[in-house]
Order: sequence, then C-alpha cells, then structure tokens
Amino acid sequence: MGDRQMNCKVQGAFKNLRYRILTIDGEGYILDTGSSFWKIVFPLFFWMFPNAVFKVDDPNITEKLKSPEVNQTKTGHSSILGAGVGIFLATLLKSLADYFALPDTPLINSVILGILVLIVLVLFAFLNHKLKKKLYRTVNLEELSIDKLWIRPKSFKHFLQGLLTYLFVLLLNTVFFYLSIAYPDVVTLFFTMVILFALLYTNIFITPVGITPVKFKGGKRTAV
Repeated sequence: MGDRQMNCKVQGAFKNLRYRILTIDGEGYILDTGSSFWKIVFPLFFWMFPNAVFKVDDPNITEKLKSPEVNQTKTGHSSILGAGVGIFLATLLKSLADYFALPDTPLINSVILGILVLIVLVLFAFLNHKLKKKLYRTVNLEELSIDKLWIRPKSFKHFLQGLLTYLFVLLLNTVFFYLSIAYPDVVTLFFTMVILFALLYTNIFITPVGITPVKFKGGKRTAV
C-alpha cells in the first residue's frame, strides 16, 4: 500500500457509535474511535496523528457490522442547531429553575459540578465498554492484524465544520461550567451534563460516513 494517499469509504457500525467500518481498495478495516482518551477529548487528533485500524479478511463480518447507509452531509449544521435549541429551552426553563435553586456558595457549587462531571465520565466509560462488548460478539479485534493510517478531512469545508463544531461545543461547555458555579440551578446543571456528554462524542463529526482520503503509515501490517 505504501505511503500513497487513497480514498476510503467510511461507514458506521450498526447501532454502535464507537466504531467505523472502512473500505480501502476493496479491503475491510475497523476503526475504534473510543480507544484513545486523548482523541476523545481532542477529536481533531484523528486528523493529526496516525490511527490504528484492524484488518478484517472475512467480508461477511464487515457486512454484518455495517449500518444502513444514510446521508450525513448536514450533521455539523444539525449539531449547531440542536445546541441552539438547547440554549433556547434552557432560557425558557429559567423561571422554573427558581423553584429548584441550589446553595449559592462557590465551593459547594464546584463540588456539585465535580460530582456531576464524574457521573458523566463514568456513564460515558460504561457505554463505551458496552459498545466494545457488542462489537466483540461479532469479531474479536485482538485476533486481527493492525495497520496505521492517517485520516484526512474530506474537504476544506469538512475541516471547518469539524473544527467549528468542536470549538462551539467546547465553548458551550465552558459557559455552562461557569453558570453552574456562579448561578447554579437544576436546569443549568442538567444542560451542563448533556453538553459535556455531547463533547465526548464530537469525534462523530470528525470521522463521518462517506468518502474520505487516507494514507497508510508505511506498507507493513503487524500482528497483534
């Protein structure tokens, strides 16, 4: 395969957000988007550093894993719209939040926020593990050979969409973290948890379904 750049068809795994099914020159690979902590926190690293992919020799396995093809070209816009709707709903619910006011002490508020962040992280780790177990019912990745490749943005527009989506959700997290400490209430804390959970899944917009350029790191395949 060498170091030449080639086109890759990316498909989602059926009811499994963690994995992507890649087809390159007629060969099937599995990309695990949830194995690296740093790439979960900073999903742009998927474009900047090589990614491990698992070679699947049996085409029946990849066909089993694939999701039905859907159009995801407007996913970035939908995410921004959804976040905007969330802010609008939060504003409408502010009057209701007065009935659920929390102690307005920065230290107490910080402790409450820390506990909620921990809950979100534990829930995310639990779901991530469940998705891994689900895939392993079909194929054991530890038995497959590994290649490494760079995933490139599909276009400059895709790069901007991915970057802006990540920065927008990150900004929302920062704003809601501040509100949770300075002006805490049940509604604000709820939306803080939701937006933090959304941030952990922004890699969906970095590795969407469709045709994208990839480049293998070297031409050798290494056994696990």
